[in-house]
Amino acid sequence: MNSPTTMCQIMGLTAFECRKLWLQKRFSYSVAVLTVTTILGLTAIHLRLAKESSAQTCAWLVEIMGKYVNGVNFSIAILGATVFTIMPMIIGIFTATCFAGEQELNQLRTIALRPVPRWAIFLSKFLAMSIFSMFLLLATLTLSYAVGATFFRPSGDIFIWDPAMLVNKQQQFILPESKAWGRLFLIYALSWFTLTYLVALFLMCAALFKKTATAIILPLGFYFSCYFIETMPLMELLKDFLPTRYIFIGKYSMADPILWGAIAHDGLFTLAFTALFLAIGGFVFNSSDL
Repeated sequence: MNSPTTMCQIMGLTAFECRKLWLQKRFSYSVAVLTVTTILGLTAIHLRLAKESSAQTCAWLVEIMGKYVNGVNFSIAILGATVFTIMPMIIGIFTATCFAGEQELNQLRTIALRPVPRWAIFLSKFLAMSIFSMFLLLATLTLSYAVGATFFRPSGDIFIWDPAMLVNKQQQFILPESKAWGRLFLIYALSWFTLTYLVALFLMCAALFKKTATAIILPLGFYFSCYFIETMPLMELLKDFLPTRYIFIGKYSMADPILWGAIAHDGLFTLAFTALFLAIGGFVFNSSDL
């Protein structure tokens, strides 16, 4: 089968998989979860401001929050709250369902009867879920910025204080408004690498275990175990050996200046792990009996 024909088949299968994702009820549920998270973030900030203002115990905190909370800063904060926890769960459920779920229902067997290489079917699943993860990021950016700009200010300086964003032991610092928009788009773009890595991980597990529940629980347990080990001071020496060590490259875009070398270094490791997961999953799917 020649390459142009195979590429057309991959594009067609990818478009078909995307349509199936959009039509699922879970699609609207995922947007609802992101919306609720954004509203909770807004509520938390307002409650904290009201509490500190009435107690008059942390005047410096009230001043900082009143001065630096804006649409851009709020969007970055919501991204941090979702990309580490909520989005992996959403992606895990959708990826396992679109592969292992269809395999359990014998739907993949019907697709495999077509004159299409199995690796093309596997790749189309990965591309469709990667597009879906991009949509999750765009939805998060749109929702969080709309809320932040409406209830605070459209833009302003960025106050970096979250330990997850502090790299090379930098202290809390301020990024001027002139850099805010560029950093906002860059951190969202780099976060896409994190999500495509997770798509490949879940697809590999779906191909290996062929059961929807197993393909959701095992990789999620693996991911969250590695994530929490990284945050535990007594286990910090293990973090360099964990597969999740290199996937949060977006944080380097918040340094001043941007740590392009660290982005390239960790990005290459992320791409290598993603390619490895896809190779293993594709090989297993290609050799398995449907």
